[in-house]
Amino acid sequence: MKITGKTNIKNRFDIECKDIRTGEVQKFQAHNIVLDQMWSRLVNFQTYFTNIHFGTGTGTLNPARTSLFAHLGTKAATNVSRTRALPTSSWMRQIVLMPEEYVGKDITEVGIAYGSTTSYLVTHAFLEDSEGNPISITKTDTMVVTIYATIFFELGELEDMYGGQFRWVMPASNNELINYLTGVASYPAQRFMVTQAGGFATDGYHEGCAPIRHGQSADITPTNWIKDSAAKKATTPKMRLGINDGNDAIRGIGLGSTNDKGTFRGQLPIAGVFAGHEIEGEAVGIGDGEAVGFNPAWPYANISAVYVDGVLVDPADYTLGPTKKGTNIFLFRQPVVLAGSITTGSGRDLTNGQEGYDVINMSEDCVLGIDAGAVAPSALSAKLRIAFTGGTDKIALRGTNNPDFSGSVFLAEVQGSYMQEADFESPGYRYYRVETSQGRPQLREVYLLTADNQITFTAPPAEGAIITADYTVDYIPKDENHVLDLQVSIQYGEGA
Repeated sequence: MKITGKTNIKNRFDIECKDIRTGEVQKFQAHNIVLDQMWSRLVNFQTYFTNIHFGTGTGTLNPARTSLFAHLGTKAATNVSRTRALPTSSWMRQIVLMPEEYVGKDITEVGIAYGSTTSYLVTHAFLEDSEGNPISITKTDTMVVTIYATIFFELGELEDMYGGQFRWVMPASNNELINYLTGVASYPAQRFMVTQAGGFATDGYHEGCAPIRHGQSADITPTNWIKDSAAKKATTPKMRLGINDGNDAIRGIGLGSTNDKGTFRGQLPIAGVFAGHEIEGEAVGIGDGEAVGFNPAWPYANISAVYVDGVLVDPADYTLGPTKKGTNIFLFRQPVVLAGSITTGSGRDLTNGQEGYDVINMSEDCVLGIDAGAVAPSALSAKLRIAFTGGTDKIALRGTNNPDFSGSVFLAEVQGSYMQEADFESPGYRYYRVETSQGRPQLREVYLLTADNQITFTAPPAEGAIITADYTVDYIPKDENHVLDLQVSIQYGEGA
């Protein structure tokens, strides 16, 4: 699986000339081109904005250049401001030429550089007046010249890439590529992370890289990336999740250094990259002359055909449910605190089968809201399963189709220590409330499990009959029989 993220770069100079005797201020601009040397710095994740050079030359701007036409001087730039946001991040720095410096010189050109050496230029521009005409600034002994350089990174809106299925890690302060580009920090080692969580929550999309991961690749240091300066592209090597890594349904993929910090995160399926996985002829059971219910190995299967002893079964002879028995339809939905308070975990994703992970301590009057996602639209036999501690603690589950969790209907209640279960009938609610009115339970896991089989025959298959099925799933069904290779590219370009 290979994915590309794009970012465009442009640079603007604002020059302010102030006469310290008269107070008169003149302002000019300079619009630049990005030089080839910039792409070499970026694809290698190296520093690129250390100095601002200025000169007295003229000529035809050329991206192959590495220095000004006539270098006059340079100064180390100091920070003015940073903006880390989508669709555009920016970084402004400045230098100041004091009255006694460079007196009598005509400044015509500027550029940013990754050091003081004249050949370290990465952008190049000529000074212009308000009409866009080339000008020069004659430096006098009463003039303070402040040269501001702002570099802009256009990463696009959050949902621009792959129809919104692949996105930059948010919040922007946790995006390690944006932090590198705006000079906040060097770009750290990254790793691919996979999660059973698709990433969608009540407010749209999860923060960070992969809040709950069940597999990850080895580290990818900046030196490990494949650099192509001419193509303005940096690409990770193909990183493999082996037969023992990341096994389970993979709905989300991230690239980052930690759960909450990184570069990209994705939600499967992604059009043009991964539409789904097709499974053919999977054995789903053996008839015993009585059983009518059977299940595929993977949940949320889109079953296209069912066979008995290799013979295609007429769809009229069986019914299909939305998911297989025992499937958790909460799918790692993030809890929203509606009342009371929680500590330790503070709203992190609830877990699925990972005992003792991200424990949430609920207050005695705590109410959590959970968006269950696209659950079954029709009546659903379900099982509430909650893991918590405390012999007198009580937790109730209520369901509703109102996004503000109002008007909820009581569904089930459990009380006791550790894993408790309760069966109930649910019409496939989209939103749920988890409430406690007794004790201060430590909430470890919340399951809303289906209790029906996905394939139900009208008449039981004969004893010894082999039942198989063809189906697709819209995630990656990773198991010990498969490996997964992942790769991502960052494509730079020059903005308009």
